[in-house]
Amino acid sequence: MINHFVAKGYAGAEYFCDRIQETAAIKSLLLNENNIALISPRRIGKTDLIWHVFDDVEIRRNYHCFVVDIYATKNLAEFVNMLGKAMVDEAIDFLIRMSSDTYESLFYQMPEKQRLLFLAIAKEGKAKEINGGQFLKRHKLSSASSVSSALKGLLEKDFVTVDKGVYSVYDQFFPLWLKFKGLI
Repeated sequence: MINHFVAKGYAGAEYFCDRIQETAAIKSLLLNENNIALISPRRIGKTDLIWHVFDDVEIRRNYHCFVVDIYATKNLAEFVNMLGKAMVDEAIDFLIRMSSDTYESLFYQMPEKQRLLFLAIAKEGKAKEINGGQFLKRHKLSSASSVSSALKGLLEKDFVTVDKGVYSVYDQFFPLWLKFKGLI
């Protein structure tokens, strides 16, 4: 039997119960550019309340939101490091979402053999001996000659770069988009 009650984590507005006044108050404060701090005992639902407010269409449209749980930080340096990482991660996610149409167009305009080789190189990160039997087998590529032909096109279009026999995707955000789309 499936349990239809969410007991951990925020699962979306349709599963979020009550807290209507708190949600409205926090949303109003944020939209009016006020700073807020939520202070209460642990395990009361502060984080889920924040996620619920951040899930609001108006908030998402006007702000880049992220949650940083600082409970485990021991000092200011750890806090700054954690906050900085959260901000960078949010910026990268934003960039990938904003560029998604462009990456999708570029990816699906590649001929099939180039697309398959591109996926293989992106999955490896740093690919060596791409004409070798192990690489071909690992990525289910047809033959060394088709890889050579596909590679030529990828290099000409600057989708792939090579340095000392090591191949990688030129645009470092492209593999992140592939992961975001579940392609690698």
